[in-house]
Formats: sequence, structure tokens, C-alpha cells
Amino acid sequence: MKVWGVMIGVILSVAGIVEDAIPYPHATLSAQNPPPQLASPLQSVALSDDSVEIGDRFDLRLELRLGPDEVAFFPDSLAAPGIEPFDAVAWGAETQADGSIVLTISYPLLAYQTGPVLVPDFDAFVAPRAEALVAGYADDGELVGSWDAFRAAPARVPSARLLGVPPRQVMVATVLGLDDITTQITPRPPADLSGGNRDWLSTLLLAVFGVLLSGIAVSSTRDWMRYRARVPPPPPPTPKERALAALAEVEASGMHADGRLRVFYSDWSEAVRRYVESFQTAWGPAWTSTELMTDLQGPRRSAAVERSVGPEEIAGVMRTAEEVKFGGVRPDPEAALGHLQRARGWIEGSDPGGPAAGAPTSSAPRTPVSEEGSP
Repeated sequence: MKVWGVMIGVILSVAGIVEDAIPYPHATLSAQNPPPQLASPLQSVALSDDSVEIGDRFDLRLELRLGPDEVAFFPDSLAAPGIEPFDAVAWGAETQADGSIVLTISYPLLAYQTGPVLVPDFDAFVAPRAEALVAGYADDGELVGSWDAFRAAPARVPSARLLGVPPRQVMVATVLGLDDITTQITPRPPADLSGGNRDWLSTLLLAVFGVLLSGIAVSSTRDWMRYRARVPPPPPPTPKERALAALAEVEASGMHADGRLRVFYSDWSEAVRRYVESFQTAWGPAWTSTELMTDLQGPRRSAAVERSVGPEEIAGVMRTAEEVKFGGVRPDPEAALGHLQRARGWIEGSDPGGPAAGAPTSSAPRTPVSEEGSP
């Protein structure tokens, strides 16, 4: 009986094993036809460099394949311990032959921690454009929607698909050499800067350029101060000022008191002549005093003469001067000084401004004669 029991047990065990090994027909059909699944829009995720130095820029790049009527949502920047965004995210799109769109996304990053640094995982989303338009998260024709608006209320786009972007690791190397790392970095002692171990070439160049710049600064400052302190040259004297100065010099000479009347009258009448000649360019030294006084009182005298005070007054004084110079008239000193003062008063009261140019007018042509030949 025991033998038969053992045999029956062995037969039952073998039958169970065979039953488990032969699949049922419906199970085989289910395995051959799995339920259909949508392909992930996330095509690839990669780093621009696997190893960088601290402070160097590197990029995290990913590709999304969008349908013609889909919109993508992804963060504007990435940040994590050891890395920070170098700039905002950049992306570009390329339309494929089947109508789909490949979106290339690039996150520029900056590493500031040495060793292995992990670029964190994050979520991106792909949603139908119609739902994004209704929610106000994207405009018509856009491929990328507003991440801030979507993150605030993702439920308004119920058909959005989650795309998990996996983390990536980058090795960040230090800029220090092996000797610096093993021996540590210590500041240079003061003796290396102020003692004999300094770089003498650099010190010499620094001293030369320092002296040169100081000289330029001092020279420029001196020139500027000299320019500020300069006195502009005085303007040239006017004809009236020259005439009055000449009369003052003749009066101070005292020639009228010591009997040199002819020289006295010649000098101050010459000063009056030069002043009257400034009224009109046609009047020059070739005219005698008599002719000049005639033109001064003529019907077409200049505008400056019209503005003067009493041309007849100066004409009478000048006639007396002619009589003294070329005749035998010898007035006493007081009368001679009075004639000079009358000439000076006429000059002070005249206005030579705006002289009018033109030839003098006379009823008969005249021939220039010298002062000595005047009657």
C-alpha cells in the first residue's frame, strides 16, 4: 500500500508540472496582443559635457516630439545644489515629414561645486492646443505655453501628459592643481611683497609708469591753472580814444606856455585830422585841413558827422590852427590852451560810430597839396 501511495503521488506531481507548463489558449492570446500605449514625446535627454571645470557653462538638452495640435509646458530655468542657471531656457522647433514637430530644449547651467553634481529631474507636460487655448495658457500657433500659468492651475488642462525628465550627473573638476590641493593655499608673506623676494621687473615698471602719470597730471594741472588765470589782452583803442590821448599828451607837454605855438597847434590839429578821417574812408592824409573842414560841413557829409556836435565849431578852431601854422598869428598861452580844449570838447561830444563810406563832395575838383603849401 505504501508503494502504491508513493506512485500515485509522483504521478499527480508530474501532471501538475505539465499543466503549469502548457499555457491556456486565452492566456497566450492576451500575451500576443498587449493593450496599446502612446509613445512618449520625450525623445532624448543629454548633457553637453559629462565633465566640466568649476565655473564653466554646460547645457542640458532634451528633445520633445509634438503632434501638429499639441503644446509643450516646461520650466523656464533649473536650479539645484551645486548648479545654477546661466541663462533662461532656449528652444527651437523643426517640422518633420510626418507633420510632427521636434522641439529641442536647452537649459544653460553653471556649476559652482566640485565633484559629482546631479542635475535634478523635473517634469514637463504636453497638452492639446485646444485645451491650452481655452485655459489661456497659450496663443494660437504657439508651440510652448506659459509655464507659470500652467503650474498655477494644471487642472484646467485635463488631457495634459506628464513627461518625467530623468536626472543627469556631471563631474565638476577644480581649477586648482594637485600641489595646491595637497599643500593647501596660503597667502604670500609680507616679505614677498615688500622685501627682497619681490618681482623687481614689475616693481620697476610700476615706478616708471607712476612717475610718468604723476608728471602728466602735474603738467596738465599747471596748464589748466595758467589758462584759468590768464588775462585777456585789452581791446585796441578807438579813434576817439586815440585822439583824446594825443590831445592830453600835447597839453601836458606845455608847448603853448614856452612859445612853441606852431608845434603845439600842428600836433593837436593833426590828432583832430586823424579823428575826422575815421568818419569817412575817402577822407585821407592827402586832404588839407581846410579841404577836410569844408567836406566836414558839406551837404553830403557822412552819418557820423550828422551825429557829431557842431561841425562848424571844430571848423573854426581848425581854421585858427591853420593861421598859426602857416601865418603870423601868435595867440597868448591861455587862448592857445582854450583852442585845444574846444577841440577836445568837440571830440568828446561827437559820435563816430557807424562811419559811412563814400567820396567827399566838392563843387570843383581839387588837387591834393601838402600842409606846408596851404594858404
